Amino acid sequence: MKRPAVFLTTLMSVVGVLTALPAGASTPAPSVKPWLLAVSDMPVGWTASTPSAAPAGCFALRQAILGQHPGSHALVSFEASENIPYIDELVASWPTSAAARHAWDAVTALANGCHQYTSTAGGTAAKLTVAPLKLGHYGDASSSYQVEGTESGITFAADYLVALKGRAVVSLDYGDIGAPALKNVQSTAKLAVAKIKG
Repeated sequence: MKRPAVFLTTLMSVVGVLTALPAGASTPAPSVKPWLLAVSDMPVGWTASTPSAAPAGCFALRQAILGQHPGSHALVSFEASENIPYIDELVASWPTSAAARHAWDAVTALANGCHQYTSTAGGTAAKLTVAPLKLGHYGDASSSYQVEGTESGITFAADYLVALKGRAVVSLDYGDIGAPALKNVQSTAKLAVAKIKG
């Protein structure tokens, strides 16, 4: 089964790792590259892939994180056979834990206020619903959500985690047909947050 069109995009599998000092910052943000998930962290048979389309509208989490001007950020994606299930991870860091907390607060406020949006890709439109997800607690603070929709009569879902740890925020998206197995999402979330050392 191919990944639903509304979750596809043409981004590279790793979107440029950027490290820079935001205006007025005296301490650089830590580089996120060593904190990213890797193919070796994935189940046997998974490969690096092209990231899914970033959610739009009221659930534009990636855009919201990048809009908080992190000093370093990177995006990676992995998939099982036939593009599904898949995992997309965005990690971003700031010079201080207070700046990261501010970014996490802004992103979760956006997500908490979103209940439904429409995504269009390749001429295919899908109405997606957003609901809170009980995934557990990760890092210094975390929120999780499930986005669900139907395409060509097939229901798909993506579980999202937005976690704060030290000077970093991680956004994790685990998608599958039906719904991802919660234990798989939880183990991936635990590993992703554990890799953040800043």
